[in-house]
This record gives sequence, structure tokens and C-alpha cells, in this order.
Amino acid sequence: MPADKLKSTIAINFLMTGFLFFHSTAEAQKRIEIEDLRKMSFEELMEVEIDVSAAITHLVLPETPAAVTVITADDIRHTPARNILDLIEVYVPGAIWMNYEEGTQIGMRGLIANHNTKYLLRVNGKSMNNKGHFGAMSELEEWDLNDIKQIEIVRGPGSVTYGPGAIAGVINITTHNTSSSKGLKATANYVNKYGSRGLSLRHSYESPKFKLFSYASITRTPGFRPRQFLVKPDNDYGYIGETFQLGKEPLDYFADYRNDPQIKIHADAEFKGNWRIWTRYTQQGSTWSGNEAKTEFDGKLLNQQSLRIRQWTAALQNERELSGDLSLSTMLSMGSSDAERIRGGLRDPDPEHILNKQVGFSETGILLNSTANWHVTDRAEIAAGFEYSHDSYGAGWGDSEQDMKLGEDGLIVNGPESNAIRTGNKGSADRYGTELFVGDGWSTNTYSLFYEANFEILPRLTTLLSGRADKNTFTKWLYSPRVALISNLADGHYLKLIAQKSVRMNSAGQLYTENQNYVNTRTEKLKGLELIYTAYPRENLSINLSVFRNNINFIAWSFDAKASIPVGTLNLYGFEAEYKQKLPFGNVGASYSYVKQIDWNLAEGVLISGVSYADYNQALPDVPSVLEGYGNDLANWPNSALKFFGTVSLSDRITFHADSRFVWDFRGARDGFGSLRRAVEGTSYEAAVANSLRAVEDIGTYKLDFRTNLSLSYKVNNNTELQLYGLNILGANSNKRYSYDYGNDAPAPKRVRFIEEPRVWGIRLNYGF
Repeated sequence: MPADKLKSTIAINFLMTGFLFFHSTAEAQKRIEIEDLRKMSFEELMEVEIDVSAAITHLVLPETPAAVTVITADDIRHTPARNILDLIEVYVPGAIWMNYEEGTQIGMRGLIANHNTKYLLRVNGKSMNNKGHFGAMSELEEWDLNDIKQIEIVRGPGSVTYGPGAIAGVINITTHNTSSSKGLKATANYVNKYGSRGLSLRHSYESPKFKLFSYASITRTPGFRPRQFLVKPDNDYGYIGETFQLGKEPLDYFADYRNDPQIKIHADAEFKGNWRIWTRYTQQGSTWSGNEAKTEFDGKLLNQQSLRIRQWTAALQNERELSGDLSLSTMLSMGSSDAERIRGGLRDPDPEHILNKQVGFSETGILLNSTANWHVTDRAEIAAGFEYSHDSYGAGWGDSEQDMKLGEDGLIVNGPESNAIRTGNKGSADRYGTELFVGDGWSTNTYSLFYEANFEILPRLTTLLSGRADKNTFTKWLYSPRVALISNLADGHYLKLIAQKSVRMNSAGQLYTENQNYVNTRTEKLKGLELIYTAYPRENLSINLSVFRNNINFIAWSFDAKASIPVGTLNLYGFEAEYKQKLPFGNVGASYSYVKQIDWNLAEGVLISGVSYADYNQALPDVPSVLEGYGNDLANWPNSALKFFGTVSLSDRITFHADSRFVWDFRGARDGFGSLRRAVEGTSYEAAVANSLRAVEDIGTYKLDFRTNLSLSYKVNNNTELQLYGLNILGANSNKRYSYDYGNDAPAPKRVRFIEEPRVWGIRLNYGF
């Protein structure tokens, strides 16, 4: 490769080849616009060395050492989706999301849990995870997505590149700037059923020395009364307020938290050629999208059980070429977030009282990250860097110190005078008698070192050696290594073999509790091996095939031990296939995913888990029997998923989009039914359990799920576009959205909970000035 090869950072937008990047030579630096790159074929793009999502050295696009899905601004604009979770379900092979009391939970490659702590969420290179408790949460439920230029999803482990936490995947969001959004644009949006109404404004300003992109939006969603189904431990079951719990009313689905709207405010400035400063505020919150009834208060029914995340971030970034072969990228950022989760029911007459909250806290952090890239020769590059973060945890924004509540089940409070403590109240922190007092909070430091060596050892064979080490105040050093062999088999054909270990750091609340209780912190680890074949058999056609095997040592919080304990070891394998075709009049694509559990073994002394029913030993209350291991599949996962999507221009003015997904083979979830049947066989509970299971199965629980979304966009003139769209226009099995099942502990299918999502229509108006 010549000495003046590309060195600058490039943001990839692959699905529609809507790229924006900087082309640097020793003599000059030239910006290539999106419109120019859209005209380039896949073959031309394969010659461009770029920053890829799963590496810190520069590679050509097909050499990416991970399975990556890119969702472009055009995909976002044309795809009927309520939020990023919906987009991921459409475009990412096999990906799903479920409801749970800790918020919506995302799953990829068979890994899903009751917290999003196995995923990392990033915006413009900055991690947005809630470190204190929730993990990846902010941004995911925002109804307004007009500020986003692209979303890159790394499927599988990624902590070697992005830090501890990325065991199951990484979600990278890149926002618009003055290059991707011109002038002044306004968007208005309305979705029936939910009653969601949104308005956004974005503006770009450019001068020879200064560029500014600004954005603001507000969205109000009152939600609607859904059909919610659940089964109680006493075998009673049905739809809340219809055939079951008569006189009650289910929580409104996706209703705003306390009627507060969702808000986005974003500003991004570029100056002096290689400096950038941006700031961002988001506010999202909604009712628990599980299956609970509203809470009665003062003669009114409240959407009491709900969750809200507010977040503010500011970052200063610099990209500098120190010499012809050495470049330096630096980020200094600071930010703060505020999180509240409100319980169901009332522990205090005041709905806003801290006793009615499971958690209520804020976290504030400062981060410094710097990475140096050195092109040693035309065939070798080395990158190395460090990261330092200082994080503080305390009471929520505007709350008194006495209202702080953090940790599992809110055990961390400011002191004996805390408003979260009330003797005899089961919602108090002292329900376990081991609350921890932290005064006005605490702080931690995290140090990270990382490197990557990228060298061509033979013609057409590249080796990638990567590693990262992270150390928190309350942890030992955590190591994430990776080795990748990348072979260019022939023009347009690549084979990649990737072996790595990924680790997850516990939440700050868990780490603090373990430290105060003098417990050695345990770390969740994933060891993965993956083989990826990427091919471009002809112009503008791409095919990706991936086979992977993962071994995961799960940990989970134990309320008895007040620490994370080993839960079990999971072995699984999977296969993914992707097809994408760029056409003269649009693009189409499809994907298939299959994930299969090899084995699941509980740790010593652990009786149950939401991972699988394959290994189980839970005694049934009031029944002289035990739920034992049954089957050999993942409890919260459909083994197979098939997805189709496409956007085509029917004329110069009309664009049509359609996407469909088929999800089936919930074998692991149904294993719980089999275990229960066997456990109560011959007992007095057999008839009641059989009756409830029959009812659950008769309504199609854990059977094929099929749904189709459509949109039609009409370009009124050069400035105005009108779009009509629908979600779940065609479907099967009542579009069930399941809640996460963390394991049965009663003689009934207790954790069968789902919401039947409705067919809805929406209208969107885009106007540019």
C-alpha cells in the first residue's frame, strides 16, 4: 500500500453506502461528501482504509473483526419504528427485546437478562451507560430519532475495544452534523393508539472557520390501554380488567413517566479544522411495559410503576496528525445522569415519596480518552491508548441527600435519617436490616489501557492482536484479549477467524455493596470463537455468514449474600446469514439467525435461573415436589429468526418500505411448562396446573410470531415530504411482546406475561427551509 494511504477517521454508513469521511494525504486533506460515496460500488469501497466499529487500527471494510450491522439515516427515516429497540429488531439478525420491571431488555445471540448490563451504548464515541444500576438504557426508548445519522450494532463481545460491559454487544450512535444535515428542517410526527405527538427542529450553520449543528425535539405519549395477559401463582390467569382482575385497569403501554415528555437537545460545533465540541441532553421515561395494574390513589388510577432516565453530556474532541505516520485522537468529556424507578403500589401516601421508589440517584463523571495510531510501515500499524474516568454517585437531581436510594433493592442510603427508611414498611431499605450509609455519596476512579497491532504477515493475510485492561477502585484488573486472522481469499472474498475473551464489570451499586461487606468482587466472563465469511460476488451485493461458539460464566446478585455469586456456565453456538443488495431504485436485504444451547450447568448451591430450564432444582411451595431440569434450550430466546427488509423508489416522488420478521422455536420457554407438568404429576395440583397451561397454550404462547411494517413516502416538493406508515399491519399470534422470565418458583406458569401490541398508523411531515 502506498505511503500516502488514508489515515484519518472515517465514519462508516454501510447499508446504503451513505458514507462521510476524510481523505488525508501528506500534501492535503479533502472531504468526500456523502453524495460522492453513494456512487461508489462495494468494490471501490473495499479499497478504502477506514476506522471500523470493532477495532482501533485502520482496516478496509470487509476486514472488520466482528459481526456489525449498520442502520443508516435513510433506514431510520423510512422504517416504521417507535424507537431504537424496534430498529434493532428489524435490521439485526436474531435480535429481540423484552419487557421487564427494570425497563425494556435487549437480546442478541441468545444473551438477554433482567438488566442491560451486558451491552454498551455509545454516542459519538462516548459511553452513555448508566453505571450505577441500569446499564444501557438512555436513548433506547426515545421516539424521536431524527438527530441520528447512523447506528452501528456490534453483535457479540466487544469489551476489547470499548471496555468492560460489552459481553453481548455494542450500540454505537452517530449524530448528524453540518455535513450530513443542511439548512433548517422541521419534522412533525403522530402515532395513533399511543397518541404520540412529536416535533423536532434541526439547523446547520457553516462558515470558513466555524460549523454548528443544533437540534431540539419534544415528544408526548400518553400511551393506551393494552391487552395484558398474566398467570398468578394460584393458577388464576387472564387479561387484566377483561377476564381477570376485574375492576382493575392495566398500566398504559409506553405512557410517559409522570406525564413528563421525552426531550432531546443537541449541539455540535467544529472549529479550527480538527476540533469538535458537542453537548447533549436526553430525557426518556415510560411506564413499566410488563403486566401490572394501575395503582389507586385518592380515587384515581395512576401509572405508578415506571422508570425515567435523564442524561446530560458534553465532550471536547480533537483529531490531530502529528506527522506523516502518527496521529492522535483525544476526548475530554463530562456528564451527569439522573435515574428513578417507581414501584408498583404505594408505601407512602405521597406518590412522589422515596419509599415509593425502588431506586432514585444520580451519577456524575469526567472522562479522558486518548488514542495514538502509528503506521509503522505500509503493512503494519500499531494503536495504543488510555482512558481515565472519575465517577460520583449521590442523590438525584434536585433531591435532598435524604432521598438517595441505590443498590439492589435500594439498600444504599445516605444515613439513619434517610427518608427511604421507615420501620415496618416493606418498601424501606431496612427490609433486610443491612442498609449501607454513604452520607452524600461516594466516588470511584477507573483506569484503562488498550492496544492493537495490525500487520500483514503474508500477502492477503492480516493478523490483529488486541488487548485491554481496566481497573476500578473496587475491582482487580480486568483483561480482555483478542486475536483475529483475516484472509483476503480472493478479490471480494474474506475469511475472518476471531478468538477473544470479554468481561463485564458489575454496577457501581453492586461494587460498593461488595466492598463495604468485604466480599471479593466476581467478574462475568465470555470466551468466544467466531468464523466470518464476507463476500461481494458481484457489484453492490454483499453476503455475510457467521458461525460462533460462546462460553459464558454467569454471575448474578444474591440478596442473601449481598454480593454477586456464580450462577452457572452456558455453552451455546449460533449461525447468522445476511444478504444485502443495492439496486438502482433502492435496496433490499434479509437475514437468518439460529442460536442453540449446548449445555447449561448451575453453579453449586444455585437452584434456579432465568437462563435455562435445563438445570433446575426448585422446590414447589405447598407441594411435595421439585421443579427439575427439563429440555436443553434458552428460556428467554427463540432459536430461529428470519427477517426481510427493503426500501424502493417507485418514482421520483414516491418511496415504499416494507419489513417483516418471523420468530419461532421458543423451545426453552416451553421447557418450563414441561418441567412443571412433570413436577405436579400425581399431586392434587395436577388438574389446576394442567388447566392453566392449557389456557396459556391455546392462545399461542411461545409459538410463531410474525409481523410486517409498511411505509409510503411522498415528496411533495423539494422542501416537503409526507410519510404514512403502519406497525404490525400484517401479523400472526396477536403480536405478543413477552416479559423476561427469570424462573418459575410456584406451581403455575407464573412468569407467562405478555402484551398484545396493536396495529397502529402514523403520519410524519418533514419540511426543510
